[in-house]
Amino acid sequence: MSPTESEVVHDKTFLEEMHKDSTEEPEHKDSTEEPEHKEDAEVSGEAAIANPPKPYSLSDFRKTLQIQEENLKVALEAENLRRARQFAITDANLEKLERKNKRELDKLTAEFDRAAARLERLQRQVNTAAAELKSIQDLRRDTRLLLGPRLSNTTK
Repeated sequence: MSPTESEVVHDKTFLEEMHKDSTEEPEHKDSTEEPEHKEDAEVSGEAAIANPPKPYSLSDFRKTLQIQEENLKVALEAENLRRARQFAITDANLEKLERKNKRELDKLTAEFDRAAARLERLQRQVNTAAAELKSIQDLRRDTRLLLGPRLSNTTK
């Protein structure tokens, strides 16, 4: 499909106009002229007067509330995650402390058991010494009873 003659002429004319526009020198603006953007501002001001902003509609209000609700849900979930993380850290620290306390309790229990065993040995030694002392005292008494009259004669 080749382009028709009228299309070619149209394209050629269009290209010539584009070339002519690009080679023309821009006009120098007179310094007394007001900038163009002021006109644009006036036009947009007029457009604002002609089309005042719509009052806040119920659907806009609902959308805003829905967005706020979503934001609150996200914030709540973030806070819950932060608290869960903090709880996990606290729980891990408590477990660590419990293990440390258990080790310390085991050490103290072992030390107490050793001290109790030593106390039992000492108690047996004391009981043995008391029994020996009692036996010595009994022997002395018996000896005095048996030798009492003789000792009194020999000592005089």
